[in-house]
Amino acid sequence: MKPLLIGEASNLPSGEVFGGRSGERLALLCGMTLERFLESFERVNLLDRWPGRSGGAKGHLFDREEARRSADRLDLRGRIAVLAGLRVASAFGLRRVEFLKRTCLGRGESGIWVVPHPSGIVRWYNEESNGRRVGNLLRRLLKLCAASSVRS
Repeated sequence: MKPLLIGEASNLPSGEVFGGRSGERLALLCGMTLERFLESFERVNLLDRWPGRSGGAKGHLFDREEARRSADRLDLRGRIAVLAGLRVASAFGLRRVEFLKRTCLGRGESGIWVVPHPSGIVRWYNEESNGRRVGNLLRRLLKLCAASSVRS
């Protein structure tokens, strides 16, 4: 089983989950092409469509109730999942989030990790060591899933 990468919503016309700049950033941090990265992870967004820009300087509108309903429908039992961003984490009921630390939702999942949203407006990635840590985590989770598939 592949790790599950959970995002907010695609702003691509195709709806490809992590098929744009956010996916490219994560792929680069993992040392992969975008195509290989997309094949390596199962991917899902909480919202079916990008909700548009907010009136503020950065970010976009985000329907928290719709995201919460989508999160409730996801079956994470026995899964390793990566939540991309604080909005996604909050849809799963996580309030105090430590990036890159394993957490549990109490739903029988194997592990949940939260990474900052990989969009270009998130400055957390400007620190090179932060990006390296995300890449290391994603590669480690891929190896962990591959090892558990071999044992099954």
